[in-house]
Amino acid sequence: MQQENCNKLQNRFYNWVTSWWSDPEDKADDAMVMAAKKSKKEGQEVYINEQAFLSLSWWILNKGWLSYNEIITNQIEIEFDGIHPRDTLTLEEFSSRLTNIFRNTNSQIFQQNNNNLTSILLPKDSSGQEFLLSQTLDADALTSFHSNTLVFNQLVNELTQCIESTATSIVLESLINESFHFIMNKVGIKTIAKKKPGQEDQQQYQMAVFAMSMKDCCQEMLQTTAGSSHSGSVNEYLATLDSVQPLDDLSASVYSNFGVSSSFSFKP
Repeated sequence: MQQENCNKLQNRFYNWVTSWWSDPEDKADDAMVMAAKKSKKEGQEVYINEQAFLSLSWWILNKGWLSYNEIITNQIEIEFDGIHPRDTLTLEEFSSRLTNIFRNTNSQIFQQNNNNLTSILLPKDSSGQEFLLSQTLDADALTSFHSNTLVFNQLVNELTQCIESTATSIVLESLINESFHFIMNKVGIKTIAKKKPGQEDQQQYQMAVFAMSMKDCCQEMLQTTAGSSHSGSVNEYLATLDSVQPLDDLSASVYSNFGVSSSFSFKP
């Protein structure tokens, strides 16, 4: 019986070899087709994983921003509660209140390894992640995604590591400080410019004037492009942030695989 089985195996192997050599080109073509299909499938899976990762921006715009807005709104109410449009403040007093808003907001965002910041930028759990992906991927892409999430998980882990790092905190705080100085400089200029003739020595301004100056400042900051090839205008605010040196260092560390060849490294 053992000899009979051995003979069968030998015959099968012989038939396979003779079949291969009788038409090697067809066999090679079949192998190439199968390899191409496998490569295409893997490439498609990687692409869908990358699209799923890019769709995370949906979270901060539709969910995460609500948490951030709640923190800021609460701080504004604390600092300006009871102050009416006709009440007056000096620029120094207004700046002091705005400073408190920035400082207290930062203290809530940048704590416990930036956990609050992470929840603003990314879903907290798998159910939140699944909800996000259901909003941004079609049914077929979502099914394909669930079959292989390796690349997506790697990207999310790397992003989480980046968010929780001390290097990122330094950069974000630098950007926030630059934003504060930019805002106060613009508000000061716009508020003083609203003085009426004969009020050159005026030191106090109605809260309504500060509100209008802030609105004008926000409109400048929220220009949709950093520069326009048609008008030649430049978003001064974005240009200011772009010049912050720690931001360049952080960007370099991202492209060098998390600080391998940079002074920044993503360690909590």
